[in-house]
Amino acid sequence: MRRDHHPHCRGSRLRSGLRARCHADISDRESSDRRGNLHGCSGGANAVRSARPLRPHRPRTRPRRRIGRRRPIDRVIFLVLPTVEILDLAGPLQAFAEANALSPRYAIKTVSTHTKVDSAQGVTLSNLEQLTPASENSLVVVPGVKYAATERTDRRVTEWLRDAYDAGATIASVCTGSFIVGQTGLLDGRRCTTHWSRIKDLARRFPRAHVLDDRLFVRDGRIVSSAGIVSGIDMALAMIEAQHGPLVASQVAREMVVYIRRDGSQGQSSIYLDFRTHMNPGVHRVQDWLIQNPQTKASLEKLADISGMSARNLTRLFRQATGVSIKAYATRIRLELARTLRSDPTLSMEAIARRCGFSDARQLRRLWHGFAVARPLPLRSVMAMKRKKSEEDVRREVAQVKKEIEALEERAEELGQSFWSLDEVQLARKVRGETSKSPFIFAQSWTSGAFVGSNASYSVSVRNPDPTGYSFVYVTIFFGLGDFFSADQAWIGRDTRWPAVSSDRTFLSPNTSQTFSFTYPLPSLLRGTYNGNSLVWSRGGTLFDRTSFDIKLL
Repeated sequence: MRRDHHPHCRGSRLRSGLRARCHADISDRESSDRRGNLHGCSGGANAVRSARPLRPHRPRTRPRRRIGRRRPIDRVIFLVLPTVEILDLAGPLQAFAEANALSPRYAIKTVSTHTKVDSAQGVTLSNLEQLTPASENSLVVVPGVKYAATERTDRRVTEWLRDAYDAGATIASVCTGSFIVGQTGLLDGRRCTTHWSRIKDLARRFPRAHVLDDRLFVRDGRIVSSAGIVSGIDMALAMIEAQHGPLVASQVAREMVVYIRRDGSQGQSSIYLDFRTHMNPGVHRVQDWLIQNPQTKASLEKLADISGMSARNLTRLFRQATGVSIKAYATRIRLELARTLRSDPTLSMEAIARRCGFSDARQLRRLWHGFAVARPLPLRSVMAMKRKKSEEDVRREVAQVKKEIEALEERAEELGQSFWSLDEVQLARKVRGETSKSPFIFAQSWTSGAFVGSNASYSVSVRNPDPTGYSFVYVTIFFGLGDFFSADQAWIGRDTRWPAVSSDRTFLSPNTSQTFSFTYPLPSLLRGTYNGNSLVWSRGGTLFDRTSFDIKLL
C-alpha cells in the first residue's frame, strides 16, 4: 500500500522507491497527515483531489530524463519470403488496408529478395519490390514461413532487418516469423512468442530470448511478435488502435468481420472456440444463433426449434456437449461482447449493457464479477507451498527482473510516457517476501499529460516470485481515493467521472512476470492533475499490491 507523506501540490509525479504499507519502517502515526486525518479521507466536494502525491523512499540515483516522442508509423513493409504462409501475410495486410480504406494512413509495400515467390499453399506471389531501406516511421512485418525455411534464412534478409531496426523501424513477426527475427539477434533479452507448437523450438534455438507461451502477441520495445496465423490480425488491430484509437480499430474489425478483438495478454483461446469441440450439429446451431444474436433473449422453446430437438433433450445434450448450461453459455457470450465494447469511448455502461442484452448496467456489473472471479487458494495453503529462496536465487531473479525493467523503460521512452520501477534493494526485499504479499508490482508506465477528450495509456508489470501459480488474478485501474485498505473500499470510493478498467481473468505462472496494458478515454473535466490507482487483486477484495500515478488534463 503506497503512502502519502506531504501536502498536495499540483503536477506531482510518482517517484522511484515508493514506500509500501507493509514496510516495517512506516509507523501508524506516519500514516496520517499533520492534522491526524487519514490520507484520502478528508475529500471534500472535489473527491478526486483528495489523493496526495507520494514521497520517494530515497533520492533518485539519476535525474529524470525528458522523454521524446517517436514519429508515428505511416509506412508498413511486408517481408515476403519463399514458402510464406498465406494467412500470416494476408491477415495483417488486410487490416492495414482496411484502415487505409477508412482514411489514407499507411503506405503499404511488399518486398522480397525475389520478384516472384511461391507460398506454402502453392499460390505464387509476383511483382514484389526489392528490399528498400526502412526508417523510423516504418513498421516491418515478417509473416511466417515453413519451419524448415527458418533454418536457412538468406543473409541479405537478416542484414536488412537489422539495418531497419537500427534505423528506428518497428519489427513485427507473425507465427514462425519470430525465428527469422531471432537470427538477427533482436530477440536477445526480449520477451517474445510464436505459434504454440513451436514455443519449445524458439526457446531452444534462441536461449537468450524470454519466450512466453499462451500469448496472442507480445510487444517489447520496438520488437513485436505474435502467435499463430489469425493472431497476426489481433496484433495488427492492436497496433492500429495504439496509433489511431479504439474507434478506428473497431471499425476495421467490423469491416473484416472479426467479431472479437483480443489483447496480447489473453491466452491463445476464445469463448467462441472453447465450447465447440463436440460433434453435435444441433448444439452447434444453437451456439451459432447465440453468437449472432447476443442481445436477444430467446426462449428455450425457440432454441429447441433451432436445434431440431425437444427442449428437455436440448438442455441435457447442450450441457453434455459443452460442460455448461445454455444460460451460462449465453451469458459468457454477452460478457465477451461487453469486454469488446468497453474499448469504445463513446459508449456508456448503460449503452453497452443494452447492446449485450442485459437489463441495465447494474446487471452487467453483477454478472461480470460473478463470472470473472473465483475463490483463490487459502493464504496459508499458498504460504505452505512457498520455499525460502537462497541469496543466489534472489540475485539471479533480481538480475532477470532488472533486464525486464530496462526493456520496459525503453518502451516507455519510445512512447513518450512517464516511467517508474522498483530499485534493486526494494526488488530484492520483495523477491524474498520481506515487504509485500505475492504477486507484486515492480514497474509502471503511463501518459502523464493529455488533452481532454483524447485517449491515455497505462501499463503495469507484475511479478510472481513464488514457486506456485496464482489463478484468477486481476489488475484494475481507476481514479479517486489515494489511500485504502481493500479493493472493495477502493471501488466504493472511486471517482465515477473517470473510467474504471479491469484486465481479463489471468493466471500468473510461477516465477514469471506479466505486463497489463490499458487505454482509456479522458473525461471532460477541469484542467488539473488527477490521481489514478492500479490494483492487483483477487476475489473477496484480496489486495496483493497497488500503486498510484498522476495524469494532468491539459
